[in-house]
Amino acid sequence: NLWQTARFFYSHGDRETNPYPDRLLKVTVSTRRAAREEISEFLFNATGQLIFYFGLDEMGENRLYFANGKLIRWQKGEKISDANSRQAQEIARDVLSRKEKLARIFRSSLE
Repeated sequence: NLWQTARFFYSHGDRETNPYPDRLLKVTVSTRRAAREEISEFLFNATGQLIFYFGLDEMGENRLYFANGKLIRWQKGEKISDANSRQAQEIARDVLSRKEKLARIFRSSLE
């Protein structure tokens, strides 16, 4: 049993040039597989760049902070970990890939 819900939070961009609410602010994803539940949250800045990711799964909590598309801080549970480690970079690539898929879903819903 796989059950997944994505919620998109958005606002208006520049109302004079584009009157439609198309600026993505946040995406939350809740996934249930059998007895496990995973939660993900993606936060975006005014230009649409990912700035924060929160993930909760059976392995614990992950918080990733981004600037200009690059991981600048990784917090696993209460511990701040090396953002330049191979593991951190792999997690960041996965998060950025998931963010791109979600952003494409959001954009296609506007068409």
